This record gives sequence, C-alpha cells and structure tokens, in this order.
Amino acid sequence: MIKVIPYQKNSSPTNKGDTTSFPRSYYTSSSLYNKFCMAEDTEDIILKYAAPYCTRKTTLLDIGCGTGKYVNLLAPRCKKVIGVDPSEEQLIFANHETSKKGHVNVQYVLGHAENLPLVSESVDLILLTWVTLSPKRAFKEMHRVLRKEGLIVRVSPYAKDDLTALFPGLNLKLMKRKNRWFQNHRFTTTYKSIQIRFPSVRIARYILSRVVGSRGASVTQRTLKHSVVIQTYAKKA
Repeated sequence: MIKVIPYQKNSSPTNKGDTTSFPRSYYTSSSLYNKFCMAEDTEDIILKYAAPYCTRKTTLLDIGCGTGKYVNLLAPRCKKVIGVDPSEEQLIFANHETSKKGHVNVQYVLGHAENLPLVSESVDLILLTWVTLSPKRAFKEMHRVLRKEGLIVRVSPYAKDDLTALFPGLNLKLMKRKNRWFQNHRFTTTYKSIQIRFPSVRIARYILSRVVGSRGASVTQRTLKHSVVIQTYAKKA
C-alpha cells in the first residue's frame, strides 16, 4: 500500500546541495534505477548489520528505499516494514515488486529523511543506503522515530572509485564531511569495497549512461569497484 503524504512547505529536499545528475534521473527512471540497484553486491552487508535485529516484533524503516530492494529482502524477517522515499515513481515500482513477492507487512510512504512522516518512537531499526541528506536534520528525525535500544544502519560512498568517478558533479569533500559528521556523533564506522556487476559491458553502458549521466557510456568493464562506509548507531535505553 502506498500512502502519499505531501511535503511541508518549510522542508528542504533530500538532494539539496547535490549537483550530480543522479538525483534528477532518480525521479524519472525507476525501471533502469532498479536494474542498477540489483547489480550492486550489497545484500551481504545489509544482512550482516541489519538482519540480526530483525524479529517478528521488529518494525523496520528504510529511508530512501527506492525500488524496494532491501524492503523486500528484510520483509520476511520483520513484523512490519515501512519504505520512505521522495520519489512517487520509485514507490509505485517498489509497491509493484512487493506485491509480486506477496509481502503483506509493507507500507510505502512519500517523504524524506529530514521530515519523516512517522510518530515518535515507532520503529526499531532504520536503514538508509546511498541517501543524500542533511546529517544534522536527518539524524534528529531518525532519533525521534527510533525506539530506545533501536539501531540505525547507514551505508554511503566515501571515496572516488569506479562508480563515483562517473558522477560529473561529485562533491567528494561534502561526501566525506557528511560521513565524518555521523562518525563524530557516535556512529561506529567500518569501510568495505563492494562490486557492481552488470551482465555485459553493453548493458553497463546503457544503464549507467541513463542513471548516472553521460560518463556512464564510457565504461569499459562490466564490473565496477565501489567503496562504501558502513555506519551504525545504537540508541540508548
């Protein structure tokens, strides 16, 4: 079920300050973006850090859920899963995928990290992966909706690599500054290299040129190395 909640006029979009082409394409290419997401070798990371906290009593919030990859991965392990995203097109696609899988404990909501449309202390686990946000405002909201002894798992890029080099307007300093902000606010930080595997170079070029931008058409290999930071925060009782 998709519950559409309009933005508040005084709230800023999640992609404020991001000059890459990725946020703009995100709103118009859900099918291609889903193919890009499915190429990411990230399931092991999510299962390692999030799955141990998933039980039949757990309410999971996936911020920036996109086409629902991790919602559908973790839904069978949780009591309830809420996917929040600023793109209605992404949520429509996600809802379709979730319906095909038969998950009845999932709800999708239009919104963003800095203004979560949820009541306080209503979720046990928060997941956010590759989400462009304002750290201070987003953390305030996440802390508000997270129950005591709950966990936040954040996965984000941290360096220039095969993937991030394709973004024409990537602000590496801003990206690192945001990662440091979370580390300075009691987020445990780990670094890992993952791979993004496409079936062929031709398909990699096709998807990346449309999702990332024109530089995607120049890739010469079907597997890209991508460096990520994994940050976790446990709310005290």
